[in-house]
Amino acid sequence: FVQIAIAVGWSLLLLAYTRELRGMMLAVLMVALLFGVFALGRRQFIQLALLAGGGYLGVVLLERFTQPGLYPDAYYLISTLVLVVALAWTALFGSYVSAVRHKLSARNEELQVALAKMSELAERDDLTGLHNRRFVMEVLTRLIARAERDLEPFCICIIDLDHFKRINDLHGHAA
Repeated sequence: FVQIAIAVGWSLLLLAYTRELRGMMLAVLMVALLFGVFALGRRQFIQLALLAGGGYLGVVLLERFTQPGLYPDAYYLISTLVLVVALAWTALFGSYVSAVRHKLSARNEELQVALAKMSELAERDDLTGLHNRRFVMEVLTRLIARAERDLEPFCICIIDLDHFKRINDLHGHAA
């Protein structure tokens, strides 16, 4: 916001001192505002548009009263109206892009939460909450690769409990 406000100020200053390049400086003024499309919010865009419009109106009024007759009144009126319309369009466009950006950000967050939930469901058993075979195989693949890379031994220990159903029946599933 500050950088764009400074660019608008410089554009207005140059616009005031370079009558021959006024059209080009107005284009630079609009380009400076467009730099904020992907970063600024609605309020900031409106503030910058008001700054640019008010600054241009000040330049026009200053020139009109310090050098009367330099340009016809219609010239000042038309150029101010064109700038106001362009500034309004830029502010509306910037506000629209800002709103779309915020919606996309919210949707991305929702997608991240859903993806984490799906990942959790893909890795754990619904009944027990324990990691499933898919998760164990992925972890084992990574551990084997690390052991091979570091030239370290690797082993897996599997324990089988006989008559486990009796233990569950006697002590319960939680135990």
